[in-house]
Amino acid sequence: MVFGLVTLVLLISLTLVATKLGRARLDKGAIAILKLQGPIYESGAALDALRKVRKTPYVKAVVVRVDSPGGSVGASEEIYREVMRVRTETKKPVVVSMANVAASGGYYVSLAADKIVANHGTITGSIGVLAAELNIESLLRKLGVGTEIIKSGEHKDAGSPLRSMTKEELNLLQGLVFDFYRQFVREVLRWRHEQIQRALTERSVAITDVLSTSTTKRMENALEWRAFQPGTLAAEIGTTTEVETLVRMLADGRVFTGEQAWVLGLVDELGTFEDAMHLAAKLAKLPPDAPTVDFTPHTGFAEWLRKAFGSAVTEWVDPVQKIEFRAPMR
Repeated sequence: MVFGLVTLVLLISLTLVATKLGRARLDKGAIAILKLQGPIYESGAALDALRKVRKTPYVKAVVVRVDSPGGSVGASEEIYREVMRVRTETKKPVVVSMANVAASGGYYVSLAADKIVANHGTITGSIGVLAAELNIESLLRKLGVGTEIIKSGEHKDAGSPLRSMTKEELNLLQGLVFDFYRQFVREVLRWRHEQIQRALTERSVAITDVLSTSTTKRMENALEWRAFQPGTLAAEIGTTTEVETLVRMLADGRVFTGEQAWVLGLVDELGTFEDAMHLAAKLAKLPPDAPTVDFTPHTGFAEWLRKAFGSAVTEWVDPVQKIEFRAPMR
């Protein structure tokens, strides 16, 4: 009995000492880890985690592990903005570590970081916007199923799978896509123009190898060029038209390996997750063995289902919700 009580007291004492030592070590500065995995269709959990990171005093640096093909425009932008708040409001350095895929919306989120580290084999890029519409009108006709639509305005049911879109509606949707596209290109220019300019100066031959002549000529007449006048974003951001021209060439939805992305100036370094951790520690002036705290939110079964199958049910009717920063599945 006495031995049991002594053992219990000893265990409690050791636990308290370990907790106190652990807290003391954290108070000297820790690196927060946040994993962003899978398609980005909602931002709530990631935003909550980033707010905790921002408000936790012992967190001195952040590593965001991105393994995502992208997703909806709104969710991608919200996460991007919150990562930016961590940087600007707390001055905590943020490093993105790209895993297997960090494309489209995954790349958009990464733009908010101080530094981007990609593996040589990471799939990234896919700078662009995708909108897809399902049309089952002819199928319903063959089945002898008719529909009656009551609406308040001419375009209220634009994008409905029950009928084909008119030319005017297609143009309206294309206008939305172009505006989202312009925003995407603007943010790439805003945060990567110095690195891209340096790449043009130091690695022009390698850039030529990445970008084939045939692709460059095709881009000169592509729809993306007509989304906004050449040079307008360069003037807005304060960079050269040469940089804007290169970004436009890259922003046709194509993907790049991590190595190609480094050549083009789209990422800062090539390396592993561990390399990203060391870089974050260096930027925050922490020791290489600084403690880490995982802020990644746990995913419930319902959330897993939604990530696995997308948001097809909730997005069935509304075409705006189906406009995405996402790399198409092949």
